[in-house]
Amino acid sequence: MRKKGLFAVMAAMLLTAFLTGCADKSERQDAFKAAGIEYMKAGNYAEAKTQFERALDNAGYVVGDREKDINFYLASANFMLQDLDGALERMNALLEFDEKDTDALFFKGSILLAKGMNEEAVNTYNEALTLAPGNYDMGIMAYENLMSYGLSEEAAGVLQKAVAYTGEGSTKSTGRGRMLLILDRYEEGINAFEEAAMLGNNEALLYEAKAMAQHGDTEGAASKRENYLSKVNEPSIEGLSLLAEISRISGDYAGALSYVDQALTPLSTESEENTKKIMQNQSAIKSLRRTEIACLEFTGDFNKAYEKANAYVTAYPADAAAVRELKFLESRKGDTHN
Repeated sequence: MRKKGLFAVMAAMLLTAFLTGCADKSERQDAFKAAGIEYMKAGNYAEAKTQFERALDNAGYVVGDREKDINFYLASANFMLQDLDGALERMNALLEFDEKDTDALFFKGSILLAKGMNEEAVNTYNEALTLAPGNYDMGIMAYENLMSYGLSEEAAGVLQKAVAYTGEGSTKSTGRGRMLLILDRYEEGINAFEEAAMLGNNEALLYEAKAMAQHGDTEGAASKRENYLSKVNEPSIEGLSLLAEISRISGDYAGALSYVDQALTPLSTESEENTKKIMQNQSAIKSLRRTEIACLEFTGDFNKAYEKANAYVTAYPADAAAVRELKFLESRKGDTHN
């Protein structure tokens, strides 16, 4: 076992041993949950499952945000253990309390996809997106999940429905632009980004730069990138995520990892301000972490890529594409590039 994984397990064991001294049920819940997360990070999903089950045992008859969160973690542990029925049971339990819980619906879709229930998975994804029509990140992840299982026609169908939503404002324009690019509607995508930029969304310039870089227009991409940097003294977290992606696309993996570090390192310190930033920038943070994994993989650091991918899947279990990537990285642990 890797040293960091060993430390995580030791920390979880000490925390579990301490639990008997906790008198308050909510404190025990939080402690069991924390122990479970440490076991998840170490790849010990069986013990993580046990800890999350213990956390739920201390819930009593109350089902609040804490219990919902633990249910997601428990479903994630089941998912990684290939106990798909157990994971599905957790999501169905949440949906019994709130049938419009889009996060639970989306995770349910991912579980159904893993079970080979493709039609049911697509229907569940569409149900979630109908309830959250402006959630472009969810639409793009549904597309990526379906594509990772070779369901290109179904993936395109889901995205076509999602992109048909016409919201207002710069955020909606950038979201639609990202979807349009995936659907190979390049000019429409660029127009959406330019509309967002005119509405004052400076990050839209970087979305344009990324699109241009992906289509081989390196000069255009560089121009948009410099335009952004001339307007923004301190790039936002979203901006840093896009700068990292642009660097990765151009093959500058060290530069991409530098942007990732610039964005994520300040957020590693626990504080109320950082918690707020993380909540407000979840899409960008997910992108940063995925870029980091890809760059580590490209540079041959498979052990670290696996470690980061495992942490990512713990945080975002509904990302079926990431779960499949984690399995690939697990087979490459120990390999190095010269």
